[in-house]
Amino acid sequence: MAVRRGAWRAAVYGVALCGRTLRGRHGAAMLLDMGMQELVTYDVQSYVRVGVRLATDDTMRAAMRKRLIDARETVPPFTDSRRFARRIGAVYERWTATA
Repeated sequence: MAVRRGAWRAAVYGVALCGRTLRGRHGAAMLLDMGMQELVTYDVQSYVRVGVRLATDDTMRAAMRKRLIDARETVPPFTDSRRFARRIGAVYERWTATA
């Protein structure tokens, strides 16, 4: 996940294959959180198709890069570990208060 976050900061994106692995699901979740659902795929054929399109379609590549740069301005939750810790801590406190 650190590699994907670093790439996100540099406005470099990738295609995620949301399959059975945790790594693929993390990458997909991060892209979905940024509203870049076009880069999330659910089978190998789609993964290859989107990857090839990104490699050959300058317009799509430029549009995805701009959207990624714009998305960085809103600071998706996965980039703010302190905020995440506060929020997950509050959830755990609610769980233990009702147990």
